[in-house]
This record gives sequence, structure tokens and C-alpha cells, in this order.
Amino acid sequence: MQQALESKIVSLQQIEYPSNFLIFVQGSWEVGDNERNVAASKRIKEKGLASTLLYESSRDWSALQRASTRDEWISAFRDKNYQDELAELNALLRYINAQYLPKEIFLSGSSFGGGLVALALDSAPNISKVFLSCPQIHLDDSVERVSIYRDFPDTKNFLEAISRFHGRLHIIHGNEDNIVPLEQSFALYNAATTPYKRLVVLPGNHSFSGMNKENYVQEHLVAFR
Repeated sequence: MQQALESKIVSLQQIEYPSNFLIFVQGSWEVGDNERNVAASKRIKEKGLASTLLYESSRDWSALQRASTRDEWISAFRDKNYQDELAELNALLRYINAQYLPKEIFLSGSSFGGGLVALALDSAPNISKVFLSCPQIHLDDSVERVSIYRDFPDTKNFLEAISRFHGRLHIIHGNEDNIVPLEQSFALYNAATTPYKRLVVLPGNHSFSGMNKENYVQEHLVAFR
């Protein structure tokens, strides 16, 4: 199990701040060490806020990167469903706590990964700060029904999970997001009972690519300062 989990950690920089541990959880199609997460991770480290870990679940990421047809893209997910993805993230949290004994765990989840993070909040008592970027908590007819979307929970499951979280919650959403509606971020924000919550609508698309990447990075510094 330990070897399997270590294989999913695509970037774990030197543990300089063992009391705080930030885990980035990628979306359904992005690799864990995507440009935005790498930039945010670097700045978090420079500020001395946390040790950072870029994580991705067990999929055929090389197949995703070279896929040229729909069937090739779907095959990369190896017939995993949503509950498989959640189980892997929960296992990672247990592994990190056992291996590194951090005082606090911070989580940053984007899109598909944002929904996973919301559901994983009960898995470790030391999760204290959470960052969600364009979190996906509902499926509509526009979503491709690949295997990892099977057994996708009802929206109420995500809302109930976030309502039990009492740490710092920071949500951002791009005003030009045409993949996950802004209403999903508002739903999570309104369901959250923690007094330490913030929702920011920023210039940017679903992935905060290009010039808007800096918005993504800066909001991480605010969330985890």
C-alpha cells in the first residue's frame, strides 16, 4: 500500500515545514503537477507556509496526454468510478498522517478534485484549511459520462460534508467558467457553517490559465497564510 501511494505523489519537495502539509488534488483530466499547482506550490514554499505535495490518483496519465480520440481518453481512467477516486484520496490522507505526523493538513482541490476534497474532510481530524477552485458538486447533461463519474454523489452529500467542516474555507471561481457553473461554489459557501469562510469570483476561466494563473496563485497565499 505504501509503495502504491508513493507512486501517486508526483512532486513532494523536501519536508521543510513538517507541522503544515498542503496537498494539491487535481481535476478529472489534469496531471497533478500542472502549471498552476506548480506555481502555487513554489510560492507557498517560498513564504514558508507549508510543505507541499502534488498528488494524482492512479490513472493512465500518459494515455490522457496522448489521447486523440474519445475512446483513448476514456481508456485512461481504467474503469475507475468516483468512489474509487475518493477512497484513494482518503488512503493518502491516512498515509500522510502516519508517515509525516503533521500538526495541520491543508487541502487544495480544483474542479473534480474540489468535490473530492469536500467529501474527504471527515477523513482526518487535522485538516484545518481548505481551498476549492471551481469545485464540481453536481453533474448535468453536458458532463462526459466516463467511468470516474459513475456513482457521483448527490449534491446534498457535498453540502452536508462541507457543513461539518469548522476550519478555514476559501473558495474561488472564474467569472468565465463554462464547465462548472458558479452556482456550485455558492451552494458550498452557503452550506458551510464555519465562520471562517470566503468566496471570491475572479477574472478567469475554469482552469485559470494564461494571464489569470496569478489570480490562482495569489489566492492560495491568502488562504494559507
